[in-house]
Amino acid sequence: MFDGKEDAKKFLYVYENVVKKGKTEDEKADKLVDFLKADAFNYYFYYFTEDNAPTEEAKSFQLVKKAMLEKFSTKKTDAETMREALNLRYVGENIKEFIFKAGKLYKEANFSEELKFGMIQQAIRSDQALM
Repeated sequence: MFDGKEDAKKFLYVYENVVKKGKTEDEKADKLVDFLKADAFNYYFYYFTEDNAPTEEAKSFQLVKKAMLEKFSTKKTDAETMREALNLRYVGENIKEFIFKAGKLYKEANFSEELKFGMIQQAIRSDQALM
């Protein structure tokens, strides 16, 4: 069951590749609602039903999957990751924690090692310039 609190990507992967493995797209779309509750069910009901019946969009598992991922996925988009990585600044917190956080974020953004090093230097320098 998916309630919208955990990551939709993981739920949909299990649903699609384990629970409904070998089923057609129509069958996956038709039975998805049986696995939703709370916020996830409310979202589905609001956007994919009309007059208490599934809309045409609800019959497309890929379309519903995309909408559920956009609404309930905890993973940031590539653009969000890139924006966060480029705007990261050191503001006086624990330097080791900052470098760890920066390294992880820059890895997610697929920065090269040279670029990671340069970005960390720039982030730290920007804090020193304010002093």
